[in-house]
Amino acid sequence: MILALTFILLQIVTPTNNSITKNGMTVEWTFKDENQINFKLTSPSNGWVAIGLNTKKQLVGSNLIMVGVSEKHEVISDRYIISIGNHQSIEDLGGKASTQLLSAKNDNGGTTVEFTLSTKATDAYHLNLEKGKKIHLIMAYSHDDDFMHHSAMRTSLEIIL
Repeated sequence: MILALTFILLQIVTPTNNSITKNGMTVEWTFKDENQINFKLTSPSNGWVAIGLNTKKQLVGSNLIMVGVSEKHEVISDRYIISIGNHQSIEDLGGKASTQLLSAKNDNGGTTVEFTLSTKATDAYHLNLEKGKKIHLIMAYSHDDDFMHHSAMRTSLEIIL
């Protein structure tokens, strides 16, 4: 009985098959190789979608990847959270962006994006990412594509890559 309950609780808390769904947003990840990890984000809104990665359970100090999709273009921004409400482009801070947008689309009232992120930190704004590593994941989306527009949903949880 206790073993069965423990197994059920672990399944609720621990993402399976490298994906997690919370508050209408899904994040999936797969290691392409030892140098790159692919992420797929799906939200129920046509605004920007974002994830943040941190070794600590906090917003400040997180590597924030935001993707916006509009009729005219798609944009990905590799950012760093300096303080609450203050996130800046890593390139503006003197670092190097470590993302590559693979696909992005709005349809049926939602947004789906896929991108690659380097697993090797090249500056103080990124993390070394490896299979089995515990990471604090921030999940967020907005109803607007302006990156300064506040999120409609934001949550965080610990995952194992």
